[in-house]
Amino acid sequence: MHQYAAGRSDALDDARIAELIGAVRSALDEGRAAEAPSVPGKRPYVKEGAVPLAPKYAESCRRCGRCVEACPVEAVDATTLKTDKGTCIACMGCVAVCPDRARTVNGLLVKAAALAIKKQEGGAQGGRAVLGCVSLAPCTPVMQ
Repeated sequence: MHQYAAGRSDALDDARIAELIGAVRSALDEGRAAEAPSVPGKRPYVKEGAVPLAPKYAESCRRCGRCVEACPVEAVDATTLKTDKGTCIACMGCVAVCPDRARTVNGLLVKAAALAIKKQEGGAQGGRAVLGCVSLAPCTPVMQ
């Protein structure tokens, strides 16, 4: 079983999403949504300057194409099955749907990313990083 987003979304995520939806609705109702918010990083989801976690395919791949269909940004080439690192958002959808477990990411990069996420989440303090964007100001992660 892959470790990407294991156990997510959960009740805390759902509550935070509902809170953000309410804030957006209020901003729209009050006419405060004249311009799009500024979100740092590559749209969508990738933090600026992040090391790419673009999955590769292995010899065990039987070319079923599920990875191509699963990619929300069309980063997996349908002919070569190579991942375009400039387009990939590291959602790991292609990894999750591969019936042969033939799509992988460099293990050292995964460990480095996991450490960075744990550090951002507050590590042993048990905090969680969530998107704190409820206005038209730039969005930043906040601890809860």
